[in-house]
Parts: sequence; C-alpha cells; structure tokens
Amino acid sequence: MSMSAVRRCATLLLVPAAFAFSSSSAIAACDQYAPQVLHALANPYQYEIVSAARSNGVNPNLLKAVITAESCFRPSAVSNKGAGGLMQLMPATARRFGVANRFDTNENIHGGARYLRWLLTRYGGSVPHAVAAYNAGEGRVDMYGTAVPFQETQMYTRRVLNAYQKLSGGQRAQQPQVIRGGKSGSCEVVTHSLYTIHGNETLQNVAKRYGMNVRRLAALNKISRPYAVEHGQRLRVEVCGRWAEGEQASHSKSDRSALASKIHERVAKPAANAKDERWGFDF
Repeated sequence: MSMSAVRRCATLLLVPAAFAFSSSSAIAACDQYAPQVLHALANPYQYEIVSAARSNGVNPNLLKAVITAESCFRPSAVSNKGAGGLMQLMPATARRFGVANRFDTNENIHGGARYLRWLLTRYGGSVPHAVAAYNAGEGRVDMYGTAVPFQETQMYTRRVLNAYQKLSGGQRAQQPQVIRGGKSGSCEVVTHSLYTIHGNETLQNVAKRYGMNVRRLAALNKISRPYAVEHGQRLRVEVCGRWAEGEQASHSKSDRSALASKIHERVAKPAANAKDERWGFDF
C-alpha cells in the first residue's frame, strides 16, 4: 500500500461515521469537533498550510483555526458577502495580497497567511486582535479593539480561538505566532529568497519572521555586529523549497477534493443539546 493510501485510510479512521448536513451548519459548528477531526479535515491541505505558515511566520495551527471558522475546509465555499475559498478572501483582499484565483487552494492559503501575518504585525502579535480584524476589518479593530460591537465578530473570534486551542493541544491561544524552522526539522531542501527591510525593522525581527538563527541570517548577508540594517535594504533569507515526505500531503487536486468530501460527509453533526465546548476567552 502506498504512503498516500495509508494517509487516506488513517484520515478516514479518525472521522466518526455520521450523516451529511448543510454547509452553513457545518461551518458554524466546525470548531466544536474533536481535535482529531479538525486535523483530519486539514490533512489534505497540510503541505500548503505548512508552507504558507513558514513563509509568513505564522503558526500553522492558527491558519487551520481560521480555516475552521471561515469554511470548515471547503475550498469552494462562498459567503453571502462574496468571500471565497478556504480562508474566505474578499475580492479586494485577494488583490491586495496577490491572489489571482481565490479558489486555488495554494493561492488562497498563502494569501490568507500573508493577510494574517500583516494583521499580527499591526497588532503587536495579538492573536485576538488579528482574528477580530480578519473578520471585521482593521479599521473597526483600530477603533474598538477586540470589543467590536458585532455579535458575528465576537462569535467568530471565539470559534477561531477555540479551534486554535484544540489544534494546539490545549495550550493558550496567545502563544507566539512565529514558528521556528530554518534548515532543521522536516525541510529537505532550503532555497533563498529576498526580503526588503521596512521602517524600523531589525535583523532580529527578520530572523524571527523566517524562523532563522540571527547569526545565520547575518552571516548569509555578510552583516557584522551589532547587526545594523536600514529601511529599503534587501536581505537574503532561507525558505523551505521541499518538505520531507511526512510533511507533504501527496494527494492530487482531484484526490484531495474527493477526500475532503468524504470527510465532510462522515463528520458527526453535534447534538442539539451538546455541551458548548468553547473556551470562553475574555477579551
């Protein structure tokens, strides 16, 4: 049996057998699923999620949590306001972050990750602020903080944080967003890209963003202590060009769509009297 077949079987075994239900109810209840189910739903898109997370310095579990609340891992989902794809990008947001096709899973996830990274930077790494802004827009969060006076945004933020905590094994959702990586771990081939310093960014900031050791980044760019950089300076950074087999979901596009459909058809619908598992964060 091939490795991809083993992964498909393992994924389906994690999902409780049940009946299909409507997309809208599935998305609204998606954060209530067990962690194993959420990871199973994310599995067909694991490579894109991990790649986007590492490229943008965002925790992959946070990306999964946003997708949980936005589309419940339905790549063709469209909201009544016109948002589309896994991370429910509006047309203007897609253009802003370089997404040509919102329904291409790779483009959608990378565009959503770039937007989330931008929001995290804007709000000093605060996950609740970034998540609220992802839903309501940064203008409203600039004005109200996380107390945006819309029930939809309050419930959305709670759903994302609930899923994030489950996916992270119960750790607080305010944990650091930047993932460490560089050349270690599951990356088999490291490639190089260029990054332009903006404003008062430091070399340490850039190293943290790309999961690199600051000394390695300094050596790569022939920068001596005290590691001074300036606005507009271009730096070589390391990104992962190929992941180890265990990190990459080797499903074809059609295989992944079929697998996602099977998972959604078999996910149990929460009972009407089921206990609310939201964590009840205070903002």
